Amino acid sequence: MDQNDSFNSTRQSPNGISTQSNSFSSIKSVESSDIIKCQYTIAVDLYKHEDNLNWNKLYNLFYVTSALLFILSFISRSDETFPNYINPLMLGIISAIGILVSFGFAITIWFGVSYLLERKNKVVEIEQELMKLGGISIVGGVGIFKMSPTIIILKYIPFAFVFSWFILLCYSIKQLF
Repeated sequence: MDQNDSFNSTRQSPNGISTQSNSFSSIKSVESSDIIKCQYTIAVDLYKHEDNLNWNKLYNLFYVTSALLFILSFISRSDETFPNYINPLMLGIISAIGILVSFGFAITIWFGVSYLLERKNKVVEIEQELMKLGGISIVGGVGIFKMSPTIIILKYIPFAFVFSWFILLCYSIKQLF
């Protein structure tokens, strides 16, 4: 006897037609709610991971920018022969590196935020299923709370750095010619 056969039973209806009932329906509903709860936990963990990853990318951009600015301040030290002199070629090289690094972080953060918002939408979808089972919405927001304003800051700070480095690169090119 197959294991599934123990859950299936054949019944005779009053009009003589055989019907097969499946007692899996109650088991499936319990399993479905357990699956949804498990998926919710995993989806929220993935959402939090993506959020932390994006902020870590921004912190790393700050570290790299600080290092480049430190190098820039080190090479632009005043000495007796050239007070407050910045070598335009070195400024141009550091600015170009700053543009590349900032633009690279801008791209990864931009796509990371897009992925984060997709993860949030999936969490909200699962929350809607949990609400049918009596749960409440935690991540899904209404109106202004649908998207955090910090996402705007997260997405555009790297582009502000790209613009700043570009200004320095233009200045260095002007100094060279």
